[in-house]
Amino acid sequence: MKRMLAKSMRSVLALLLVGCLVFGMCGTALAAEAECPTERVEELIEELAAVIMEYVPKALQNSYDFAAAQVDPVLDAAAALKAKLDTKAEIADVLDRTVNKLAKVASTVDFEEVEATLEEAYEATAELYNAVKDDPELLALYDQLMIEIENLITFFKLAYKRATSADLYVSNKTSYVAIGDDTAAAEKDETSYVDKLAAELEIKNVTNLADEDMMVEDAYDVIAENAAVVKAADLITVGFNSNNFVEFTLDKVLAGEHDVGDWVPYVTEAGAEAIGKIVAELKDEFTQMGLGKDAYTGMDYALILTLAIESYAYSCAAYAFNMPLLLNDISNMNEDAVVVIVGMYNPLKGVSLNVGGVSIPMGIFVEALVETTDIYNLTYAMLTCNGIFANMGNNVTTVKGSADLALFDLINTVYNGGLEPNAAGHTEIKDRIMDCLRLSSILYGDVDGDGDVDLRDVLMLMQYLNNKWSIEDINEPACYLDADDAITLRDLLILMQYVNHKHASLPLDV
Repeated sequence: MKRMLAKSMRSVLALLLVGCLVFGMCGTALAAEAECPTERVEELIEELAAVIMEYVPKALQNSYDFAAAQVDPVLDAAAALKAKLDTKAEIADVLDRTVNKLAKVASTVDFEEVEATLEEAYEATAELYNAVKDDPELLALYDQLMIEIENLITFFKLAYKRATSADLYVSNKTSYVAIGDDTAAAEKDETSYVDKLAAELEIKNVTNLADEDMMVEDAYDVIAENAAVVKAADLITVGFNSNNFVEFTLDKVLAGEHDVGDWVPYVTEAGAEAIGKIVAELKDEFTQMGLGKDAYTGMDYALILTLAIESYAYSCAAYAFNMPLLLNDISNMNEDAVVVIVGMYNPLKGVSLNVGGVSIPMGIFVEALVETTDIYNLTYAMLTCNGIFANMGNNVTTVKGSADLALFDLINTVYNGGLEPNAAGHTEIKDRIMDCLRLSSILYGDVDGDGDVDLRDVLMLMQYLNNKWSIEDINEPACYLDADDAITLRDLLILMQYVNHKHASLPLDV
């Protein structure tokens, strides 16, 4: 994907991001299903995820502002109609439910669910027709609302598709660069998803820059030091997973560093204040549950649990701040490569932490923040000119054993690699990336057949259209760049715009 789509992709945040700001819905369903020792602890975890989503990372603030402008036509049209329905409470309620359905898409990265929700919203609003059809003023306002909703649905579907799939032409010249943490690096005696992906795509030129200790903020220097291979890459995967967040959390716990860090660089001051209040209440709740200082070990379990939850959340906020900056650096280096943002998996899926005789479902808590982080990952794909998001879902398996772990068991599991994907887990990650790639045997735009798309191809196509070359002299299959079956001036125009980074990919389905 190329530069032209950067602005149009930002528009889709009208649903993804503004919905998050207004409704703070991420993680709600997950938290509701948790079998937590107290309902209040469950609610606080949910609130923590919502606060991280609500108080926007500063790196995305401009995009949120831009998104707000995009959603205004729908909200304004809905408000105008509702203002005339104050005396018709039942109809106004239908309208409210419609707007809520539109906002619901902000809390999911599952496109099938998004698509179904958008259709439900449209159908719910359509129910109002019989109530307004006999009033010309209401009917006009209704028609305008339906137009705005339909436009937004159409735009969202297109933007979502562009952010979750891309064409990849693979040849013996194709190069692949992987950037990430221990999941991408894997152990020397294991086969990571990077190796599996390269093998399936039959790419021989592979550079794996991943490192087991790498966090997002460490990758800036890595790509700068390896700028040549990043600039030459056709495929780049960027994968930082939440198992490193767990390690960061345990490092804090073991070191007794009760201050996890300054939240203000990553969220607003209001957000940091809100998080501070939640954290303080969490510790109070754990203390009231009897998880105070253990008489034998001297360990303050309430403090440990609070620290663990805050540290993990802090890692997610740091990720949300740094990831768009990293992707921007990569895109500035190479705007032609397909950049796959590898989604999160939950390394503590199904795991409960047994502390002081009380079982805390940490897997549920981690899942809420993984979902939040993946909302950002999808957003980044929409913000970057050539990024796509590969959703991992909840199917990546790890090598951990027991689902009910004491603190020391969890420490041993983490530092012995128990939260890393097993062979099936790496295969799942590879498969989810493959799902996002539309492999092509044709390099569209490669008129001269040299394996590159550049100004020479523009010149050759121009000469062909001026009868300087015959159809046998050009790479014919690569020249059909629009929706018809003829090579015309329109194909030339599309190719010129593509070479000048006005189009994301070729061909254009128009």
